[in-house]
Amino acid sequence: MNIDKAALAYWDSDAQQGYKAPCTPQQINAIEQLVSKKLPPDFVSFLTQYAGVDTGIGTIDDPIGFVVAQVVNGSRFFAGLEASEYSTGISTFATADEMIKTYTILTGDSPHFDAGPRIPDHMLPINTENEMLLIDLSDEDYGKIWLWYAIEETWGSEQNNTMDFVANSFTEFVESLTSLAAAEKRIFLRLEVLYNI
Repeated sequence: MNIDKAALAYWDSDAQQGYKAPCTPQQINAIEQLVSKKLPPDFVSFLTQYAGVDTGIGTIDDPIGFVVAQVVNGSRFFAGLEASEYSTGISTFATADEMIKTYTILTGDSPHFDAGPRIPDHMLPINTENEMLLIDLSDEDYGKIWLWYAIEETWGSEQNNTMDFVANSFTEFVESLTSLAAAEKRIFLRLEVLYNI
């Protein structure tokens, strides 16, 4: 993977003590048994090196960010135009134990609200923030990355039925990681081309 050099240097530094927890083969197997699916090879490779990693590059003002294409009516395209884009950030990737715990909670009935599963059972959380990244393990969209805003309503209900597209693969997602400022600039440059600003 062609990961941002500044990010990679930080991920491999001593600052990761207490965060980074590379997955063992036994943990990968436990996740795959839980979801009844094989994980994409690029995601497995990442987990064996960087599960749990703190993604920041050393300053609170410049976290790692990525560009998200907002889904409109279940499609990336609406009325012939590409859906609007925005930038957001991720602070840490989940450890194996966090993925297992979060998946189990979100695919079961809510313990605190009158709600069933909040995400489809073919979606695996890869972070634990309210802006949650999910890797798709369905046959149709295998390996794609989506952004879901943690909503305590049953998946498919009026309030909880949309996810925003992030990337076609985990590799594409990781290679898109950059500073949040750079991600926002990338959006602006696209708008300049689209609207001849």
